[in-house]
Amino acid sequence: MTTATARVSVIHLILLASMSAIAPLTVDMYLPAFPAIADEMAVDSGRVPFTLSVFMVGFAAGQILYGPISDQWGRLLPLTLGMLVFAGASVGAAFANDIDSLAAWRFAQGIGGAAGPVLARAMVRDMFGRDEAARMLSLITLIMGLAPMLAPFAGGLLLVEWGWRSIFYALAVFALATWAGTKLAIPETLAQERRVPFGMAAMLRNFATMLARRRFLGYTLCAGFSSASLFAYIASSPLVFIEYFGLSPIAYTLAFGFNVTGFMLGAFANGLLVRRWGSDRLLMVSTILAASMGCAVAVVTFGLSGGLIATMIPLYLFMPSISMTNTNATAGALSEFPTMIGTASSLMGGLQFLIGAASGALVGMLHDGTPTIMALLLGIAGVSGLLCRTLMIRPATNAAS
Repeated sequence: MTTATARVSVIHLILLASMSAIAPLTVDMYLPAFPAIADEMAVDSGRVPFTLSVFMVGFAAGQILYGPISDQWGRLLPLTLGMLVFAGASVGAAFANDIDSLAAWRFAQGIGGAAGPVLARAMVRDMFGRDEAARMLSLITLIMGLAPMLAPFAGGLLLVEWGWRSIFYALAVFALATWAGTKLAIPETLAQERRVPFGMAAMLRNFATMLARRRFLGYTLCAGFSSASLFAYIASSPLVFIEYFGLSPIAYTLAFGFNVTGFMLGAFANGLLVRRWGSDRLLMVSTILAASMGCAVAVVTFGLSGGLIATMIPLYLFMPSISMTNTNATAGALSEFPTMIGTASSLMGGLQFLIGAASGALVGMLHDGTPTIMALLLGIAGVSGLLCRTLMIRPATNAAS
């Protein structure tokens, strides 16, 4: 399968999107269960988001290894390992009886689940050039957008019918089904002649080389601050919308799903425009949008003491920037090192989720029962992403290498 001749069927897109959806599913499905988990485990509601941050730390750590390993042994073997670890950890989480054991299993879930997006990104870049890869990633993101839209609703239904533990059994089934479908439908995308031997010393040298390249670091930080805003919203949303604004778990899932349509709108627009405008110009558009709408959420919260609707409007307009930034920054970063795509995907993904984990952890530590922390983090992350795009990724180029 070559860059010039690669064709991706609908089935392939669905499977690649499912691999990429491991993180949003694992995060979003149990969001409606935050209060129930806190009640059953007799902990303060602010401690439950800690299990989200732990998952993201594991997810970041796992991504560091899967890419370099896949550059030597191909994409499918590490995927098998990751999905089996994820499924086993999901079952372990279902049996957890205290918040610490739940956090430990969530960390293991992150280690295993990291294989999905790392290898999906690498497989797309194996097959396509830069801007076409950005278009394919936009299509995958568009399909993947169904995950955060449906996951809280599905999690809410499972919570009501069978309790919060059933959510983790469902995640195990999803991972095994995704792995089986990928093994059956998608051939290995990394040709033998393009494989690079794996070694810890070489991996660390490659990471150092990548971090020293300003444009790669700029793309990675753009994606990282975009993830910081996303996870600030995700970690805050059940506390803000259920506890502060008083929505029921089902009403919360509807509000959450509504915001996800903005995320999908960004992916759809990016897929339409990237061939004409190029991924770098669209990255500038998306970071400007993130900065302006992040600041708008902060103004509504701090200056206007806004209610639910006033908060939702700029929050919804913020959502397209996340999908646009992530797809264009990913395509740009991987294009900086076309002979080490898996390694670049690992380093970028690992740093991206570490930044996201830090944002989620701040929510847990600083949450005061109001939207204040969410608004502050959205504003800071949006402005930081725009600064990285402006200062570190210049001039705009759109080579499809």
